Amino acid sequence: MAVEDVALALNVVLLFAWGLLAACVGGRAWGSFLKIGTADALLGLAVVMANALIK
Repeated sequence: MAVEDVALALNVVLLFAWGLLAACVGGRAWGSFLKIGTADALLGLAVVMANALIK
């Protein structure tokens, strides 16, 4: 696994965590925490997929 792959995976995890944190600070319910975190992680995965297609 290349360093770039590890960095991209870490960024997806961080996007999920930041989404959870933002929902928590925004006063959302637990269901919203997971939905927002998942949506952020999916955006990160879209970036990873785009990066793979560009290569």
